[in-house]
Amino acid sequence: MRYIAAKTTIPVPKIYHFGTAAENPTGLGAFIIMDYIEHARTISDALNDPTLKPDESHVLDPNISEQKLEFLYRQMANIVLQLSTLTFLRIGSLAQDEDGQFSVSRRPLIQNMNSLLEFAGVTPTLLPSQHYSASDEWYSALADMHLAQLTFQHNDAVLDEDDARDKYVARQLFRRLASNGRLASGFEIKENRNGGFVFRLFSEDLRPSNILIDKNLCVVGVIDWEFAYAAPMRFSFDPPGGSS
Repeated sequence: MRYIAAKTTIPVPKIYHFGTAAENPTGLGAFIIMDYIEHARTISDALNDPTLKPDESHVLDPNISEQKLEFLYRQMANIVLQLSTLTFLRIGSLAQDEDGQFSVSRRPLIQNMNSLLEFAGVTPTLLPSQHYSASDEWYSALADMHLAQLTFQHNDAVLDEDDARDKYVARQLFRRLASNGRLASGFEIKENRNGGFVFRLFSEDLRPSNILIDKNLCVVGVIDWEFAYAAPMRFSFDPPGGSS
């Protein structure tokens, strides 16, 4: 968040202090102390169908005006584009040293890794423990994690025998493509061999519900950056997706 604040115009809360569960005197777990951002609602709320109940999943308002939609989408696009301009030589998480300098010196931390621990009971030692210098290496690590989920998660992983077979085959095909270098684009491979900056800052949890806006629909803050890391460029350049 400090790096984003220094390198872009994306509004993020100011960080005052943070620590692990062991460093928290209240015993309530890992913590972060930061500014509260005054806001009216989120972009997700502004886009949502007002006829839906509070506990229903958000759906785009069918009667939303083109002007309002374009105004919100342009702001979202601006955030994505700014993040895509931040380049790095490795895949991984950013760290800040005592001199205030930032570098990609830690392993990537992604949402799927957290889910493997929370829902599949995967041993932490099976998760990636290093940063990566090539996209294919990271794709292979992702393939291994996808297989680990199918192997270790006992509940809600498959529907029936056919579903289990389909998911197993899909994971093995993805693993084969990764190991054969078929997932990285030609530009990524060329730039990586030439020592180019091919990796971009990417946030897995960048979605409308994490974009705070004021009463005039202007973005005033972007939150939930815990799963942001330097990733292969196509993660940023492919069309965005995900839930609101």
